[in-house]
Amino acid sequence: MYVSPDEIRKNDQEKEMYDKIKNIIYKMHGITDSTKFDENGSLMEGPSGFNGLKLFLQKNLTEAEQGEIKNIVNYDLYVNKIVLEKINEFEDKNTQYNQSEFEKAVLQEIRVMLKDIKKYTQIHKLDDYDKLKFALSGKNVMKYHFYASCGNAADAFAYVNSVLPPEQQIPSDRLLFLSSTQWNYLHDGMRGHTIPCIKMQDGNWYAVDPQKQPTKSGVEFITSELKPGNKIYHILKNHTGVPYMITKITSPDNYYEIAKNEKFWDELGKVSPDKAKFFLQSIISEVNPSEMEKYLDKLEQIGYLTEADKRTLLFNLADVKVKNKQKQEKTIVSPTHHNHIER
Repeated sequence: MYVSPDEIRKNDQEKEMYDKIKNIIYKMHGITDSTKFDENGSLMEGPSGFNGLKLFLQKNLTEAEQGEIKNIVNYDLYVNKIVLEKINEFEDKNTQYNQSEFEKAVLQEIRVMLKDIKKYTQIHKLDDYDKLKFALSGKNVMKYHFYASCGNAADAFAYVNSVLPPEQQIPSDRLLFLSSTQWNYLHDGMRGHTIPCIKMQDGNWYAVDPQKQPTKSGVEFITSELKPGNKIYHILKNHTGVPYMITKITSPDNYYEIAKNEKFWDELGKVSPDKAKFFLQSIISEVNPSEMEKYLDKLEQIGYLTEADKRTLLFNLADVKVKNKQKQEKTIVSPTHHNHIER
């Protein structure tokens, strides 16, 4: 279930916490009092905050260069890795921060790659990409205006909160990170999503997605029951309508330690077969039946589910199909003089 800003603000008790959350997300996106919105309340220009480096690259790489980059297999990972390595390089130098110099260094390295893409990608492997990505701190996300994952965005949310004046902060015991895995990746955790969740004044936990560009009206929330094992529907465009299983809810510090120590997949992504069976049964009527069948075949083939597990779930899936068909047939009404159909 999603809740709009207007619904939250109706409750005076929630308004104070809502304003703190909105303040953090506006700061993350670089939204100030002078930021312009269109008549629909959307930003007229892209955000210049924690995603600003990518906008810089889009403006400063020529169309031909951008086209060359997109011809590289896993091009986004190579560009992200260049940025992550440059962040580490600049941090190791321990010199005075200068965003302009950093941007030029990234741009220069991308152009080095484009001079001989084949040679560059042979030398610069992606083996350590996840390690670099998960080690990126929320502080450096905001410092260098770049993030490479949803976990980085969540870390940035916690960081911005931590440096605000005390009266503007969300108390640490009211801020947690929620990790989740897409329904058809439960066996390996290779597709998931991490977002902050906040305990509101009503005692319930509400989730918010800092990656979702806010509007003039404010910030949207997810208010389904947030606990491990439950399903969640995310609000980012490429996640909507797809059920995810909540795998773990942790403190921001614990999340960062798990991620940077390369334990993310095992502790926050993968789901045990017993829990997966229960979850798949709970969402069996909410996903495409043919996709569910393919996934169950795969799980049996890799030994994640037994043949008996698969048969049980397929039997229940067949029952869902029958009920759906019956429901469709009931909705088909023959036209009569009581029932005019307009064309």
